[in-house]
Amino acid sequence: MRQAYINLHMPFTQNNAFIIEDGHFTLVGRKGTILRQNIDEIIDLQDKTILPAFHDSHMHLLGLGWQRSIFDVAKLNSIEAIQATGKKRPEQFIMGRGFHEQTTEEKRTLNKQDLDAISTEKPIVIYRACGHVLFANSKAIEMALALQPKFTSEWFDEGIFKEEDMDFIKAIFPTPSLVEIKGYILNAQAHLLKNGITSVGSDDYHIFETVPYETVKKAFKTLVDEGRLKLNVLEQVNLPKIADLKDYLKKGYAHESYGTFTEGPLKLLADGSLGGHSAYMKAPYADKDTKGIEIFNQAALKERIELARSKRMDFAIHAIGDQTAETIIDIKASFNDDPLAYRDSIIHAQLCDTAQIKRMGELNLGAQTQPIFLNSDIPIIEERLGARAQKTYLFNTMINEGVLTTLSTDAPIEDVNPFENLYAATTRKSIKHPDYPPFLKEEAIPIRQALKAYTITPAYFAYKSKKIGAIKKGYEADFIVVDHFNPQNPKSFLKTDVLKTFHAGRCVFEKA
Repeated sequence: MRQAYINLHMPFTQNNAFIIEDGHFTLVGRKGTILRQNIDEIIDLQDKTILPAFHDSHMHLLGLGWQRSIFDVAKLNSIEAIQATGKKRPEQFIMGRGFHEQTTEEKRTLNKQDLDAISTEKPIVIYRACGHVLFANSKAIEMALALQPKFTSEWFDEGIFKEEDMDFIKAIFPTPSLVEIKGYILNAQAHLLKNGITSVGSDDYHIFETVPYETVKKAFKTLVDEGRLKLNVLEQVNLPKIADLKDYLKKGYAHESYGTFTEGPLKLLADGSLGGHSAYMKAPYADKDTKGIEIFNQAALKERIELARSKRMDFAIHAIGDQTAETIIDIKASFNDDPLAYRDSIIHAQLCDTAQIKRMGELNLGAQTQPIFLNSDIPIIEERLGARAQKTYLFNTMINEGVLTTLSTDAPIEDVNPFENLYAATTRKSIKHPDYPPFLKEEAIPIRQALKAYTITPAYFAYKSKKIGAIKKGYEADFIVVDHFNPQNPKSFLKTDVLKTFHAGRCVFEKA
């Protein structure tokens, strides 16, 4: 069936119509040209704005669905309010998310004593907004110690656990069933489609400590078989235990594609977060005598990357600290292969300096960035880094230096809303903290480049043959119909509504 969509507005072009057939754009142009074709159905979009559907290059689809089902503390503005609300929670194991000290009246971190005030009879665990720190009450620690009696940590008495130490507490989390995992994926999918996102790069294999990666893989494949997966999902293969990675490679899973679910690059967490003082730095933090946490040293990181390379897998490594980024750049440079043969990237890269960015461009080492992190980070950047803050979050510099740069949200760390991300990218302002001035305004990305970084560029990292991310002949017909979007006025982004979302030519979301 050939469908013609007419009377539409496409920013930056003169085109106002296109034809879709078999899930692809077969002709894009002016209405007069389109209407002269042999057409089965004409759809009048009444001058609504059309954009390519968004591609969130790095997030946690399963984690988003799970966290949308637990205690959301992000909008509670005090520890006292968290305690009062927590006391009303009915579940026997309270898990929460979204805590950020800068949004609370107390302006301090949570601790074990705060959570004990909610209950000492049932376990309570709350994640910091960055996802790299969690807080546990006495009951949760007691249960975890029963499993791992020899565990020790410098923050043990405070009930604060960072990076790998979080596994101590995660070991007591209830293990979700296959049905529950599918439900979390569908919950997240609905939220993504509502926000105009039809493609994601997603890290899902290490969300639950007690769930084997193959169970998660099975959940996605089952949803494909049931016709319920309505997204392009590129799995960022996070298998930090080398035995799991060897098992994955031995079973031939690398590059496997099943419907719209595809096995993608090796993904590893090589350090932590800026907010949690766990991003691994060349020099100590300005407000704490630590350089952060090096989760993998260079030898361990290179060993895992070389294993993946044996099956021609790309890599996409989490690095926030400048020392971790340096390590990854050095590893990339150590390979003698053609830089264009692999589509490798650093996830986050927010503290990369100009010299590192230049090397990334020369090595064809991409950056999967999150301008929306400024939403939460603006109050703490200078506090954490001092004078070094003036050389961070250099996303426009990356683009100008030829670094293939994508936009993403790391959801559920930040919400998936792409228009809020575009606002942060193009204004360098925080929505949560509007009184703060733009952070390094010269690093604002022009909207045209920002849209490219949210559509066509992430498709480069995701697929070597599949054509998505643009409204062009031969490309998959993934697009959205929006209201109140003015590319010349970033404030309009915060009012933009997604009216319809199309994936492969089929409407998968329509606003009621």
